[in-house]
Amino acid sequence: MERGRSRLPVLTHKRHRRWPKVVVSAHGDTSLKSLGLVITTIWATGGLAVPESELFQKGLQKRKQVLGEKYVDANLAGTDEFMMTFQRAVTELAWGYAWSRPGLDQKTRSLLTLGILGGLGRFQELGIYTNAALASGATVDEITEVLVHITVYCGTPAGRQAFLAAHDALKPTKV
Repeated sequence: MERGRSRLPVLTHKRHRRWPKVVVSAHGDTSLKSLGLVITTIWATGGLAVPESELFQKGLQKRKQVLGEKYVDANLAGTDEFMMTFQRAVTELAWGYAWSRPGLDQKTRSLLTLGILGGLGRFQELGIYTNAALASGATVDEITEVLVHITVYCGTPAGRQAFLAAHDALKPTKV
């Protein structure tokens, strides 16, 4: 038997791929509400249906809560078999584990994430998480303070790009 390095199903033959096929309901969404809110992925293991892990379910719920159901569903709908490996890892590790832990509230995690993304130069993501921070209860003033910290500790080029990304994300809210 072939052993996996993750929680993927153990495959009995090397010709089978580990990539899942996302099942889409008749309504074209990946939430599979018609199946009782249970997301199922059919793994390429001879057609066996393998329900997603509890960590994936928990992560998907948190991800939709923070980023918005419409955004997450669109993101998953555009995922092919190859990229589903990444989606699964992100959903389980970032959302099911890190974002779902006790100790920090969602607003604090959102503001912390803005600082990390700005420091790493991930400005497209910073824009997405700016809206998530607002939805988590952060104010524009609090977001501005995070951006000032990015500017001071990561340099003015990073700060400028962070401000531009956040500003662009805030435009629909008339800031």
